Amino acid sequence: MPSGKVDRRALSEMPLPVLEREAADSGTQTEAERIIAAIWQEVLQVDRVGRYDNFFDLGGHSLLAARVAELIQEAPGQEFSIIDLFRYPAVSALAGHLTQSPGQQQGLSSALSRAGKQKQALERQRRARSQRGRPNPPKSQA
Repeated sequence: MPSGKVDRRALSEMPLPVLEREAADSGTQTEAERIIAAIWQEVLQVDRVGRYDNFFDLGGHSLLAARVAELIQEAPGQEFSIIDLFRYPAVSALAGHLTQSPGQQQGLSSALSRAGKQKQALERQRRARSQRGRPNPPKSQA
């Protein structure tokens, strides 16, 4: 606009560019990539993560990066720094970095398993809280 501001209505009418990649390139290839993609899906609340997807392009930020680092660090023998996520923001790059030494892939598997169990526990807690907040149904008088 002449004032230097962005015309948001005009932006909503513009078609979004589509990145063309072969389906094989966007899918995860290794077990480490699948595990990292699953962790990112959980933390970022997205449906699909491909091997070349960038954590920050998917909506990640420093607080979510800390959560990812926490989940990966929980694995026995897994050394991971949040800085690694900034250095290797793509699934394939991070998986390559983490699997440089033997035994790292098993650590990632256990981290994902723990993350799933934590999610289930949180869902049970939420259901229990919502059940407590509901009034008891009136008893029928017969």
